This record gives sequence, structure tokens and C-alpha cells, in this order.
Amino acid sequence: MQNICPNPGCGAQYNLSPQHVGRQFACRKCGILLSVDAEGLKLAEGAASSVAPAPLPPQPAPAPLRSELGAHMLGAMNLDVFTWVFGAGAMLVIVFAFFPLLDQFHADRLDAKIKIEQNKQNQADNAAIRKNNPSEIDARAKERKRWIEETKPKMEEDRAAQQNEAQLNRWRDGWGMLIGFLLLGVASIAWLNPRQPPIKRVVGAIVICAEILLLFIRYTGVRFAINA
Repeated sequence: MQNICPNPGCGAQYNLSPQHVGRQFACRKCGILLSVDAEGLKLAEGAASSVAPAPLPPQPAPAPLRSELGAHMLGAMNLDVFTWVFGAGAMLVIVFAFFPLLDQFHADRLDAKIKIEQNKQNQADNAAIRKNNPSEIDARAKERKRWIEETKPKMEEDRAAQQNEAQLNRWRDGWGMLIGFLLLGVASIAWLNPRQPPIKRVVGAIVICAEILLLFIRYTGVRFAINA
């Protein structure tokens, strides 16, 4: 028959048979002394005073102190701060490397507009000459004069203004590239720490070597140009 430990809060179960009647044993869960009689499982004599109190329900773990939580968050941020620095440096280098290309594309577009308009004028002149119509030739001459004296100089002024603006932007692009390379260098040096993952150490070493090589090429080229 199935019997439950009579100690409150224990709940241990035992499968007893008539051959166990008269035996005494300690509960395997709460340790109290039990006896088996014809009615079932009971507390042994003298065991009532040693009844164990019912176990308390599990309590949730205390919340971490605010200072401990802040320290944990700060530590997690410190692990990734140089990743953010590296990303910011890479973004600056990419952006300011493309700005001069955009200025060059703008200049090429203005040059192309001047050439296209010049070709249109030449084609219109050739068409008027082939027709050999005096009125069309006179109208074409006036249009050509307006192109040479008004339209073309205005387009050339826009082109020159764009060239001056591109030269001014070189100062901005240079500082942007410098800040980007500095951020990359700082993050790469931090990534050389042995506690960093191997992939970060490899990337940091490659970036540092690449920056040193670029500096060497830059200053060596300037020196050769001066000596020449």
C-alpha cells in the first residue's frame, strides 16, 4: 500500500506491505523516525518533538544593488567601446575618401555640358551652311555670337567656381581623413590586447601595419619630389 510520511511538509511516499508492520526506519527525506503498524505509517514514539518544520517556499534572489548593476553595464560597454571607435574611424575614412571623387564627378559633369553644347553649336552651323539659306546663316551667326559671348563664358565661370570649391574642400577632406585614421589607430592598438578575441587582434595588427605603410609612402614620396 502507498503511504505518505506523516511529518507535515515532507511528502515522502513509501510502498509498504503487511510484512513491514512493526518496523521502524528514518524518513529518507526529512530524517524523522517512522513506524509501520496495521493502519499504516506513523511517527514513532518520541519522534513528535523532533518534527521538522515545513520547508519554506523558494524565495527569489535579491535584486543586485544599483552600484553593482551600473558596474556590470559599464564593464560591458568598455568591452565594445573600441569597436564603436573603430567603426566611427572607418566611416570617416570612407566618407571623406569619397568626397574628392564627388567633386571630380561634378567637374566632369560641367565639362561634359560645355562639350555637348559646343557640339550642338557646330552641328547647327553645319546644317545652316548645307542649306545655304542667307537668313538661316545670319540667324545662326547671331546664335553663335550669343553662345561665344554669353552662354559659354557663364558655363566656364561655373566650372572655375567648382574648381575653387573643390580646392577649399581638400582642407575639410584632409582633416576628416586624419581624424578617421587616428580613431582607427586607437581602436587597433586597443585590439592588440591579449584579452581580445583573435580576430580583433589580427584586424588591429593589419590596420596598424597599413597605416604605417601609408605614412611611409606618403612622406617618402614628398621627399623624393623635393629632391627631384
